[in-house]
Amino acid sequence: DVVNRVHVLSEQVFCVPYDLPSGRTIYLRGKWDKVDRVGDALVLGEHKTKSKIDLVQLQRNLKFDNQTMFYIIALKAMQEQLRGK
Repeated sequence: DVVNRVHVLSEQVFCVPYDLPSGRTIYLRGKWDKVDRVGDALVLGEHKTKSKIDLVQLQRNLKFDNQTMFYIIALKAMQEQLRGK
């Protein structure tokens, strides 16, 4: 949904505390390329550099992409703060 998309952040550095099941707290650090709001949902835009784009293969590999998964977990942890922007 491009019409109702609202830009929230771009090139935003983050450092988000995350509690592990062991009780230990770690910090997820990185930089979101882009975060938009569509309705009540926050949408992460992540730019990857590829010489050839194979959409099906990218979608298959996404679940194994640790960087993107960390970024989604950090975004979920901060979603209440970002919804107000």
